[in-house]
Amino acid sequence: MEDWFPHPSPDSKWLLFLSFTKGTETHNDKQAGTELRMMPMPGAKLANPPQIQVLTTFFGGQGTINVNSWSPDSTRFAFVIYEPLPAK
Repeated sequence: MEDWFPHPSPDSKWLLFLSFTKGTETHNDKQAGTELRMMPMPGAKLANPPQIQVLTTFFGGQGTINVNSWSPDSTRFAFVIYEPLPAK
């Protein structure tokens, strides 16, 4: 995966990030197969390998989580899912 837009939770326990399919060269496009993933913050040392959770797979990309989207209490976050237009 190609990872972008890391957002640590306010309580510093979680890292939320967007992942594109392997080989994606830029984050500007919106595409199917984009994943919203989360892992525990590594602290002083990163676990080998880190436990990464896939929260959802969807059509998304630039604009999905460009700004920090966590609630102040670190229990929720917001994100955007795009819907592709039907082919003409």
